[in-house]
Amino acid sequence: MKFSLGTAQFGMKYGINNLSGQVSFQEIEKIIDFCRFNNINFIDTAMNYGNSEKILGKIGVKDFNIITKIPTIPSNEKDIQAWIETKFFNSLNKLNLENVYGLLIHNSSHLKDKNIDNIYSVMKALKLKGLVKKIGVSLYNPMEFILLHKKYDFDLIQAPLNLLDQRLVDADILKFLKKKNIEIHSRSIFLQGLFFMEKEKLFKSFDTWSDLWEKWFFFLEKNQISSLEVCINFQKKFRDINRVIIGVDNLMQLKKILKVASQKTNLKFPNIRSNDINLIDPRNWQ
Repeated sequence: MKFSLGTAQFGMKYGINNLSGQVSFQEIEKIIDFCRFNNINFIDTAMNYGNSEKILGKIGVKDFNIITKIPTIPSNEKDIQAWIETKFFNSLNKLNLENVYGLLIHNSSHLKDKNIDNIYSVMKALKLKGLVKKIGVSLYNPMEFILLHKKYDFDLIQAPLNLLDQRLVDADILKFLKKKNIEIHSRSIFLQGLFFMEKEKLFKSFDTWSDLWEKWFFFLEKNQISSLEVCINFQKKFRDINRVIIGVDNLMQLKKILKVASQKTNLKFPNIRSNDINLIDPRNWQ
């Protein structure tokens, strides 16, 4: 199992179960150093992750494969090329890099945008210049890929995959992507920390789906297993996934993840999959 380090927490308070806020600079340094010596050589960031890119640039990440993302493009923007290029080169400057491994569209609604041809052309040009190795999209709904695969030659796709949200595999999109030799990174594997919430708080805040939580906590108690172990081992099922993106609030969490990932288990997972976008898409959470 290969990981990519998520950095949303490095630039802002991120995650429904984040009690410590934005990660301190000193802790980020420790996390980066640990990754460097533990075969985690991919870092996932974004231009709108607060000051995460600036922090990474200050620490120094030239020996990592960096993936960043283009923020939402204003609907009234007339010069798409200039706008994206300005954002991209600002990003390189913050990261203190000459090029990046990946550049993704962050807002997948742009796939339906009238300017998608222009957006794609700019990304393709940056790739041809050697400034980007792979271009792609960060999806919220894996089915959005159907909108683009026939027309656009993307190299890398990020998509959510966890016990609740299994659309990536249910629709056979994962197999399809692999056949097309498109690199696949799974994200939202902890669903912004939802799986780590305390029982009482989870039932209170997300009581609409209490039947799923009953199954979830029954499974954990019956198997005497932690939610972290279940989430990580669930990702092991899918060999077609190239990277699993993990976000952490501190070094201790990262060490726990790697320890769990190194252990062999033979679990049968609870069926708590859901197609309710009010649950599986954090953008719809109240």
